[in-house]
Amino acid sequence: METSLVLRVWFSSDEVTFDEMLPAQSLQSSPYAINADKLDGYDAVDLLGGSITETDPVFTASAAAGIAAGDIANWNTAYGWGDHALAGYLTTENDPIWTAASNLYYQRTDADGRFVDVAGDTMTGALMINDSGSGALRIDSTNNTIAIGRLASSGVQGVAVGSGANAVDYGIAMGYQAHGLQSGVGIGYNADGSTNGAAVGAAATAQDSGAAIGAVADGRTAGAAVGYQANGSSQGVAVGRDSVGFSYGAAVGPWAQGQWYGAALGRAANGATNGVAIGYAANGAYTNIAIGVAADAQLGTERIAIGHNVTNDVDHSARIRGDFYMDGGDRVFGRHPFATGAFQQLLPLPPLENVVYVASNGTFNGSGAIDRPFDTPQNGYDFAAGKYTNEPATLVIASGTYPGLNMHAGNIHVIGESRAELDSLDITSGANFIRGKQRVENLIVAGLTAVASDRGEDVKFHNCRFEGQLLIYGNKVEVQDCFASTGDGPAVIVGDGINNISDVALEQSSFLAASPAQGTLQVNLGVEGLEVIGCKIFNLLPFAAIEDLQPFGTLMVPHLYSHNVIRGPEHGTSPVPAVFDPFGGPIPTLVFVHNAVWGDVGVNSNQQFFANNIVYGDINNKGAGIGWAQAGAGTGTDPAGNTEHQGNYPQFGVAGALGFPFAWQD
Repeated sequence: METSLVLRVWFSSDEVTFDEMLPAQSLQSSPYAINADKLDGYDAVDLLGGSITETDPVFTASAAAGIAAGDIANWNTAYGWGDHALAGYLTTENDPIWTAASNLYYQRTDADGRFVDVAGDTMTGALMINDSGSGALRIDSTNNTIAIGRLASSGVQGVAVGSGANAVDYGIAMGYQAHGLQSGVGIGYNADGSTNGAAVGAAATAQDSGAAIGAVADGRTAGAAVGYQANGSSQGVAVGRDSVGFSYGAAVGPWAQGQWYGAALGRAANGATNGVAIGYAANGAYTNIAIGVAADAQLGTERIAIGHNVTNDVDHSARIRGDFYMDGGDRVFGRHPFATGAFQQLLPLPPLENVVYVASNGTFNGSGAIDRPFDTPQNGYDFAAGKYTNEPATLVIASGTYPGLNMHAGNIHVIGESRAELDSLDITSGANFIRGKQRVENLIVAGLTAVASDRGEDVKFHNCRFEGQLLIYGNKVEVQDCFASTGDGPAVIVGDGINNISDVALEQSSFLAASPAQGTLQVNLGVEGLEVIGCKIFNLLPFAAIEDLQPFGTLMVPHLYSHNVIRGPEHGTSPVPAVFDPFGGPIPTLVFVHNAVWGDVGVNSNQQFFANNIVYGDINNKGAGIGWAQAGAGTGTDPAGNTEHQGNYPQFGVAGALGFPFAWQD
């Protein structure tokens, strides 16, 4: 029988024709090793189990390598090897099999020489990996703690991972020299989250119940900081790079500042020190508030700026850009001083009782409130007359130019705000349901102003300007601190010459005209109880300044003229004197005292009572020996204290001077 074995190989280039590679290759001893009988003199049965004892060469070799018989027995038990093992080949520690045994957790120097391999196995002491000094990895667990890393330390259920990491009292520290003491968490190089804090990031600090995330973030003492160098310490909040919100402040955004009880939201927003800032570069520091990009309210006290680029430079005020709308509200309330007293309605202004407003931007159907005024004085007056029928009311007219007004109710005062201008004014009713007179104040009337003779009465004009003639045909009319003027004709006419009226007072007012045929102040017959006190009455043309047409014999109280400055035609230039009383008689109709007159006074044939006057002209009312004693002949003082200055005028004694100044025209 042929027992040799050879290897034959055929190949083909077309998979049809095959050629054998020659010569055939003989198979040598390697294939026969599959059935080898012994290994180094030992039968397979000797290796897998048998009766070899400790005196056999395999145990002798093991003992020579420092392996005790007890160790071999432990291996046999642990790995099911029976009474034998491969320890005979573990001759020295440098052999490959020895190294492999070390990797199987063999601890040659341990007292019991056991592997830490299965549940229940333990080891004592720290595990050092690559124990070569400073680069060693140390793994230790003592008293329910975990420490991994060179010089890492932990205690009381702490976890420390990293070189020099320290976690004590339930803390966690991960990173080089990280600290997680007392239930704190520190993760990162030098991160410190001790005492209930949480710090994540290189040099982050969050001790004392704080939170810090980011390199150099600071959230210590119950603060919160998120971002590189963010500082929310001392119960503050800081979110964003270099944001600052320490000491109860809040800052959100890179470089935002909300420290010291402030609040800042937005890049570079500044609400530090009790301020509020919302928006990029908004500045509300130091008790101020700024809302909007670049809004600025700083460097003051209690300022508010709202809107893009709005700047408020007034303390205790608010400035808002654009219109202000209230959705769902219709009133504004406030109180002064701060936090004291009850709130008062500010906007719209609460309706003042019995006050109706008029403004040039008002409407025909307004309510008359200050925020909904009427458009014309007549519309407002008629509304007030219909609403307040039996009680006093006031019409307030804002500055502007308006049509005329007829005051027909008698119980409504009319007040102008900043000298409102009317085309005309008529008073056609006496006072009703009010105490005193109807007040007309602070108005300019461009046209005619008339107090009707048949219905108008009980009126007091104050601080008014009448540019188209003032007619007083009713009773109980007072004019105070007013100015009346006209072109050609009387500036003021008292009485219509038909109906009798009484109790008319002209006080501290100025009347100016340029009329060649009528007096500036014309008083018609039928007027009783007239007083003209402290007024300026000028006519710039050669006619009387005062033309009093009251005749004698009517048994009326004489008209009183006192402390007035009167300018009429210069002495000798006109047949009409400055004070003209053509219908005088033996019974005086004038009481003329303490006046200064430029021009002549009175008609020669009339008797009047004159006392303590200074006249730059003649006093012609000699009155049968009881008037002017000198009868106009020369300069001097009569027994009643009147003084004439014939030919001696105020302008350095020069005849033909211009006379008294007339600067007071309003």
